[in-house]
Amino acid sequence: MRLRGCRLLLSAALLAMTFLQAVTTVSANGIGTVYVANEAANSISVIATKTNTAVEVIPLKLPPLSLAFSPDAHWVYVSHRDSNVISFLDTSVEDVTSSVRLGGQLGQLAVTSAGAWLLAPDSKEGVLRVVDASSHNQLFAVPVGGQPETVAASADGSVAFVADRSSGLVSMVDLKNRAVVRTYQAAAGKHYLALSPAPSGQELLVTGDSGDDLMAVDANSGQLKRTITLGPASGAAGFSPTGELAYIPRLGRAEVAIVNTTSGAPTGSISLQSQPAGLGISRDGKKGYVALTDKDLVAVMDLVQKSVIAQVPVESGPTAVAVSPLQTKPQPVVMPGALPNTGGGPVDRGKDWPLAGGLFILLAGTAAAVSRLRPRRR
Repeated sequence: MRLRGCRLLLSAALLAMTFLQAVTTVSANGIGTVYVANEAANSISVIATKTNTAVEVIPLKLPPLSLAFSPDAHWVYVSHRDSNVISFLDTSVEDVTSSVRLGGQLGQLAVTSAGAWLLAPDSKEGVLRVVDASSHNQLFAVPVGGQPETVAASADGSVAFVADRSSGLVSMVDLKNRAVVRTYQAAAGKHYLALSPAPSGQELLVTGDSGDDLMAVDANSGQLKRTITLGPASGAAGFSPTGELAYIPRLGRAEVAIVNTTSGAPTGSISLQSQPAGLGISRDGKKGYVALTDKDLVAVMDLVQKSVIAQVPVESGPTAVAVSPLQTKPQPVVMPGALPNTGGGPVDRGKDWPLAGGLFILLAGTAAAVSRLRPRRR
């Protein structure tokens, strides 16, 4: 009798753990996650930042090239290698729910600060395509010439910087007036430029896959402000919340360089197991995530201690990394004098039904198990 009862209680406990894990996964909604583009595997791995473990693999029909989160973490926008397709991945269901075909061949994606527009350079047609994030329709295209491959949005979302992979030219596009307002030679002789707007909105950091320099360019005038010698080629930078520090993957070395963006002085580096690819920084600036393509790993970096604290196995060929803009669920704003929202409305009941219903089933099952432990009356 006691052994049977213990088994029933153990079954109920396991059911509880499974249920709560499922609820946590479903209700994550992209918050506190890192998405990794596995180019060789045609998939995206989802990493939970609290546990530094891969919790989901999302299959794709095409190899992913770049990833970009919406500001509310509900969507991840995916461009695909050698393709004209953008996929829209709904993080609430962890699946691609729609896609759109545009022009010739799309490169890296960027999202304006308000999240209303997607920016997609088309290297085949020589234009920057602007897509409405809600309707998924192209709004307009701005001719920039050459072979635009990478793009970055200004901090206020009014300007797009588009880099030509063949010439090293950067075009500044006024998104309101839909026109190129300035073109400047940011990196002569470099190809596949990486563009990184500083959080202050005043500078653009330009690196490339050849040469030794990191260039800080005035985001308004396009004038070169200073040059920082790093050594081998570097990828797109990530920034601390204040923009004071830049974290730059060194494509020629197994490390991430750390640079003070004001003085231009290197402040250290983080050693890696192999050559880094795409990099992302958590919003609080405490962690960094970098893809190690040839190891099928994502290295988790403690940016305070300047060390690798975990290595997360993912699928084959990880390249791009996107870190959720939200690490925790936003708290509701209660106006002074207003009653707290205790739920109970139709929307609240509908949204919380899986949790409430599941807990009801769990409690009922536990009660049944306990009742079987009671001695039967004869």
